[in-house]
Amino acid sequence: MPEPYLGLAALVRRPRAGDVRLAVSGATDLYWRDLADAIAARCDAWAGARRRVLVADAAPLDFAASLLAALKLDHVAVIPPNLLPATLAEYSRLPLPRGLPTATLEMYTSGSSGKPKCVAKRLAQLDAECASLESCWGQAAGQAAVTGSVPFHHLYGLLFRLLWPLASGRVWDTEQCAEPAMLQERLQQLGDAVLVASPALLARLPSLLDLDAPRARPRLVFSSGGPLRARAAQFIARAWGAAPIEVYGSTESGGIAWRSQEREAAAWTALPGVELSRAEDGALVVRSPFLPDAAPLRMEDAVEFLPDGRFNLGGRLDRVVKIEEKRVDLSEIEQRLARHAGVAAIAVAPFTPAGSERRALGAVVVLSVALPTDAAARRHLVAELRVIAARYFDAALVPRRWRFVPELPYDERGKLSQRALEACLQDEVQSGVSMPQIRAVRRAGERVELDLQVPHQLAHFAGHFPGRPLLPGVVAVDWAIKLAAAHFDIPLTAFARLQAVKFTHPVRPGDELLLSLEWRTDAKRLDFSYTAGARSHAAGRVLFDADRA
Repeated sequence: MPEPYLGLAALVRRPRAGDVRLAVSGATDLYWRDLADAIAARCDAWAGARRRVLVADAAPLDFAASLLAALKLDHVAVIPPNLLPATLAEYSRLPLPRGLPTATLEMYTSGSSGKPKCVAKRLAQLDAECASLESCWGQAAGQAAVTGSVPFHHLYGLLFRLLWPLASGRVWDTEQCAEPAMLQERLQQLGDAVLVASPALLARLPSLLDLDAPRARPRLVFSSGGPLRARAAQFIARAWGAAPIEVYGSTESGGIAWRSQEREAAAWTALPGVELSRAEDGALVVRSPFLPDAAPLRMEDAVEFLPDGRFNLGGRLDRVVKIEEKRVDLSEIEQRLARHAGVAAIAVAPFTPAGSERRALGAVVVLSVALPTDAAARRHLVAELRVIAARYFDAALVPRRWRFVPELPYDERGKLSQRALEACLQDEVQSGVSMPQIRAVRRAGERVELDLQVPHQLAHFAGHFPGRPLLPGVVAVDWAIKLAAAHFDIPLTAFARLQAVKFTHPVRPGDELLLSLEWRTDAKRLDFSYTAGARSHAAGRVLFDADRA
């Protein structure tokens, strides 16, 4: 018998029967009695005056138990932006502000200044959002188990991977499928499944997996956190029978609308109960049962409504930059260039060329065909893209620098890292380039892996050594520090000293390397290593000044 939809508020008051299947951990089934026992233990330990409770358990079952116990006791459940020791220490010391409504959860989203911004959610808001998901897709989901690639400490993953399955009685997978190979393994294990994924993971599937092979296919696929390329959506539609359901929203707004790109130019449809309008400057304005009150929320996305009530999104209004006194929306440039048949994805960002005080634009491009290997093919492609840009934009707004990579640098939430884009558009020096070519970027928490290729024309090869160029060790260390600063927001001025640096194998022109970076916030320490397969080239750690890092 399928479990009835109960909603979050009911589950907080009283869990389901103990013998009801709850989750899958690897190949092991978990039951509601396991969760109920863990909730009861926390309620006994946390009984007393209302306070903040840090929900930072690494194990998914413990995470769910801490969250539901905190809400049941009317404590404020705080979900930190990550699980690093220094972050946990900081958020556990926060005082309880007055006036917070009952059954409140606090989450964090990236603010405009880079410092995480707190967003408070009442249980009623989360309950309403789960009910909306069930009304839209509950029938199509059936009793399929829910698996995914997105973490619980962001709203999309929390709602779709945990809270909605809890409220609806569906089994949820405790594994987080960060890589396509692991995803296929979990789909095979679960059999009948709903996939909750990031656009970054879905965009990688066509090139990494044979989706036409007779393997397990999810019943529904969800995508959120950023735009999904139409080509990726349509490839998945051909392979799995339907395009992903994309959900548009934010931590502050909750879900706003959805679409499915079975065809090009699919418009967005508002979720049930969500009212939308357009501000004078073209911005989308939202009123929703997922907001804390009836006040409208302005989004920074431009919108155009269609006669049938659906809408199309334009560029981000906060992505308007000024280059040589000319204002331009970076999203508009990206949309124009993305129409080229050879472009699978593109991101445009400002940078400052070496020796200049004036900003220019650069483009980071993922090709839909094999990356051209010879200089002539690259020049021809860049020329075509520049011609397209010149048709619509002033000459000063045509990208001056072009970088080709296998995939754009998205983080675990599917958000595009602006600092990583800037790293891709690194400065050139007179005798050649000064940084490696970034082929791919993968991030999980405070660990980043970068696939690099060492350019043949690297400036640092000059004189080191004639006839047998080798990469100087100090340059490898410099690359690690600069690329870590781009991904972890570490001030370069905070450098203190090096420790345990070893160079075990020389690096030559054209070498392909894996650079692994791990930032330890509590110790203000960066661990780095360069490898090529089983071979180690260099490794060490960099210490930073705790007062400046």
